[in-house]
Amino acid sequence: LGSFDVALDISALIQKEIKVKHIRVDGLQLNLEKSKDGRYNYELLSSNKAQEKKNKDINQTQPPQETLLSLINVKVVKFSNVAMKYTDAITTTNITADKINMDISDINYDTLKHGIQGLSFVAQASIDKIQYGSLNINAITMPLTMKEGVMVSEQLSHTVFDTPGRGGGK
Repeated sequence: LGSFDVALDISALIQKEIKVKHIRVDGLQLNLEKSKDGRYNYELLSSNKAQEKKNKDINQTQPPQETLLSLINVKVVKFSNVAMKYTDAITTTNITADKINMDISDINYDTLKHGIQGLSFVAQASIDKIQYGSLNINAITMPLTMKEGVMVSEQLSHTVFDTPGRGGGK
């Protein structure tokens, strides 16, 4: 991680409300791995069954509390110079993405919806290069919208084999 920056709205803090003006992350290195048993490395962080049982017992004896996402108002999140590597031990697939940049705004979370279904935002993203085996996809840019758990890009542009292309997808 190169740098991490958070700017809070001081006037909101005085009123006991958390409002985040922006979050900036630069130089993040993500390593996503799928093991031979089909589990992802980020799942291993939350798979402690004893903790899950303890949480279940607490939830049965205490009234539900608001989630952290419902308490925080974030205006803008910016990721710059992110590098990502995905490795699948079952298929021996390796994918890397270099210089991922994403500016996310209009962030909202509907607490009446469950999980990712409640998250919505708009974003502008660019990726310098994605490498999958010997295939390189370069100069990827796209506006994104996220709503109801679905991310959509209708104006994706990229270059494959030195040929520019356009498209979209969900």
